[in-house]
Amino acid sequence: MQYLFIFFLASLLNACQVDPEFWYNSNKQELTTELTKWQDEYDKQKKLFNINLNQNSIFWLIVPHAGYKYVGPILTQAYVPFYNLDLDKIIILSPLHQASNKIFAPDCKNIQTVLGKLKTSTIPGFKITKLPKEHAFSNQLPFLFKLQSSIKKNPIVYPVFIGNSSEEDLNYNLDQLQKFITPKTLIIVSSDLTHLGKRFKFTPNISQTILDNNILKSINNLDINEFEKSLDDAGHTVCGEKPLNFLIKLLKKLPILELRSKTLVYDNSKNIFPSHDQNDDSSVGYGVIFGSGQLLYLTNKQKINILEYTKSYFKILLKSKSITDLAVSKNINFTNNLPNPYGLFVTIKNKKNNHELRGCLGLLKSNDKNFLQQLNSRIKALAEHQDTRFKKISLEEYPDLTFEISILMNPEKTDFNLFDINDGLILNHLKDGLKYNSIYIPGVIVDAKWNKLKAFEQLSLKAGLLKDDWKKANFQSIKSIIIK
Repeated sequence: MQYLFIFFLASLLNACQVDPEFWYNSNKQELTTELTKWQDEYDKQKKLFNINLNQNSIFWLIVPHAGYKYVGPILTQAYVPFYNLDLDKIIILSPLHQASNKIFAPDCKNIQTVLGKLKTSTIPGFKITKLPKEHAFSNQLPFLFKLQSSIKKNPIVYPVFIGNSSEEDLNYNLDQLQKFITPKTLIIVSSDLTHLGKRFKFTPNISQTILDNNILKSINNLDINEFEKSLDDAGHTVCGEKPLNFLIKLLKKLPILELRSKTLVYDNSKNIFPSHDQNDDSSVGYGVIFGSGQLLYLTNKQKINILEYTKSYFKILLKSKSITDLAVSKNINFTNNLPNPYGLFVTIKNKKNNHELRGCLGLLKSNDKNFLQQLNSRIKALAEHQDTRFKKISLEEYPDLTFEISILMNPEKTDFNLFDINDGLILNHLKDGLKYNSIYIPGVIVDAKWNKLKAFEQLSLKAGLLKDDWKKANFQSIKSIIIK
């Protein structure tokens, strides 16, 4: 009767219907009592971890999805710290226990839960289909409802279901989600860990705790190679390996500063109920990971202001060498909260002459982290013809010029498999006692329309090496915001 009432209510509210096979109490009053009890117990233990919400903060959570008799208190420890936090978006990545070769979002404006209506929507660019029968998602609904209800503006929840997919489809959806993420976004991944025992056809000679801790460590390190090895060791019994893989690759694509990640909780079903069934040797691992970082992010208004400032200042410098930075900046209303870049490049091209490169100057890493001072120094250097590879730019040429500002993050170690062609790339190599290095700043590889192999070969040639010498070289990638 409880199920029928929920479905009837869902139809009245034009809400998507959840799977009636609840893995928790389906009575609203009783479920509310349970959730309140777990939260009270959690509050008494004072296990709340600190969440520092800054202007450009984003967060992610790994949470289990078993029945609440196993993971109710664990889910409480994961979700409660986010209650009342000023979030703008909540994205949940769910696996599909029924085989699917798709990555998709459900066509739902809201979902009726036991506790009430959850406001949901779809992410632009994702394939849209009906809400699937999936306990990895539905088991999160009561906590998602409480989280959404605790925040005054009730941030919309965006469900995404991740099945098997081609590399092309995976990269397409990663790009769509990357563009959608803004500051004050929380990304949740629903995943249990190792499934061990005869019932799961996996009986390793190593302990479940070690297997699961290796998985959790690889996620905290955002190391996709380490993660894939840990999955091999765990017999690929981790039910959320696809969305976890998706999360790691997504976070590696995003320009995130001050990234932090740690395991908050770990347990397993055998430990939680040691005498549940003495004849059953099965055990499932449960873990909670919390991550945070500062997104290198600019609004469209900020980008427009920065581009207009660059154009205006460059033109003034072409006309007059005596103008001061202050005199120019007084006429430009920069929005607050500009990023403090590790480095910054300014590139100038001539659109009339097939977008011919006319100058490109900057630093990969600057001791000066003041955005405006870095930008001013690059504009001045180009106006003063310090890029002597090209002929001096004249005032008459100015109407045909286009400007591009690349705000860079600190370089990070990468390799051929991990590299994203949207990033910049640095090559370092020691050969015959000589050091070789070369760089493509972000945007160069995409503009050249090279595939990954072509980019690595060209960078090797640019360094003065043979085309295939890149296979023995070391590489770093550079993420950025490009304004043009």
